[in-house]
Amino acid sequence: MAKSSPPPTNIAIVGATSLLGRDILTLLAEQQWRGEILALDAGRYGGDEVSYGEDRVLAVHPMDAEDLTGIDIVIHAGDARDAAAAAKKAQAAGAWLIDTSGIYAMDPSVPLVMSGVNDNLLDDYDGAKKIIALPGALAGALSIALNPLHQHGMLKQIIVSTYQSVSVHGRAAQNELFNQTKKIFMAMPIAGEVLPKQLAFNAWPMVGDERDDGMTDVEFQTISQLKRIFGKDVKVSVNTVIVPAFTGDGMMVNIDCVNEMTAIKAALVMTAQPGLGVIDQGETMPTHADINGEDMVFIARLRNDSGFENGLSFWALADNPRAGLTIPLLRLLGKLTSQ
Repeated sequence: MAKSSPPPTNIAIVGATSLLGRDILTLLAEQQWRGEILALDAGRYGGDEVSYGEDRVLAVHPMDAEDLTGIDIVIHAGDARDAAAAAKKAQAAGAWLIDTSGIYAMDPSVPLVMSGVNDNLLDDYDGAKKIIALPGALAGALSIALNPLHQHGMLKQIIVSTYQSVSVHGRAAQNELFNQTKKIFMAMPIAGEVLPKQLAFNAWPMVGDERDDGMTDVEFQTISQLKRIFGKDVKVSVNTVIVPAFTGDGMMVNIDCVNEMTAIKAALVMTAQPGLGVIDQGETMPTHADINGEDMVFIARLRNDSGFENGLSFWALADNPRAGLTIPLLRLLGKLTSQ
């Protein structure tokens, strides 16, 4: 007897006009998602429209005014300020909330799930709040890269220096980089609006707002999320830098393991990790210009690190938010709808 298909799953996306929201819509359209897709925003963008696939346009509705009855899953892809309101709307409709803002990432009653890394958390989750938190794109991509090393070597210390594209600040930053680049070649004056310094042909040594302890909120959140995924005893340091690229999170990673770990062993175990690709050196080495639209996290320059007893160094690169968020999100949706 043939197995029946699961019923259609209706999804509402809060923050549909954001870069992440648009990326989620693109991916759902590519998958020909079975179910209603409702585009929402938190009142600031009501009346806008977003593309869904090549020949369909969705109206964007204000979240506060929309009845979510019949919606099965609410994906919050918008501003962190709106996460609590999105959760309240989802709970009123009896729907699951998948939050990408980081607001629920440190709530011990909410599982922080990265597909392919710790999906087993869903098996033990009682679903009382019906909320699932996803790591940020940076922590998500890093957890995909680090998971096989942790499983085989047991991570002791993680040090990350990032080379992130301006896309972390959204479309406005991408437009600013494009316009500044043109102005430089035309010898026109440049004024920064998204960042206090120029983006073109420059680097800005922080991502996010600076905290009282000197870290940025992105650094703090990434450290906290990695420790929650791999264990609170793992030492984690993250230093963030924005570079003049339109897309992609690049990371130079140094790790130390409890157990013996060599570059050869690491290449073998990393190759077996879903969503991870290990690339040879030389001309095939991935750069920001190469990974736009790619689904995988790419690893290169994998080598032993003599600064640690069981140390490794490598270059990791992913299309953010696609490889670090939307692809894992799609896998998570598949798991939720198959339960």
